[in-house]
Amino acid sequence: LEKKDIATQIVGKMDIVCGRGESYDGFPGNQFFRNLIQGYANSYSSTETTRSEKSIVIRTISKQLKHRNVRFIKRNHEEGWAVLEEKEVYIKV
Repeated sequence: LEKKDIATQIVGKMDIVCGRGESYDGFPGNQFFRNLIQGYANSYSSTETTRSEKSIVIRTISKQLKHRNVRFIKRNHEEGWAVLEEKEVYIKV
């Protein structure tokens, strides 16, 4: 994903809106993301999971999101909305 201004676009139903607080919890994309993450929580959090296995889990989740054209976006007060770069998405996942 490239970081770019999307101020003129509407936030999509499956977009994951980055931010703090309950105001972002209700977005359908955020709810989908939480459910997806919960499905991998046990395997990721296991004490037996190696660092490389955790990276595989993150990449798997990222691929699923990309396959569904889900974007991570954040409010950019100067320009409206901005799509996060892949490195930023990896950190969020």
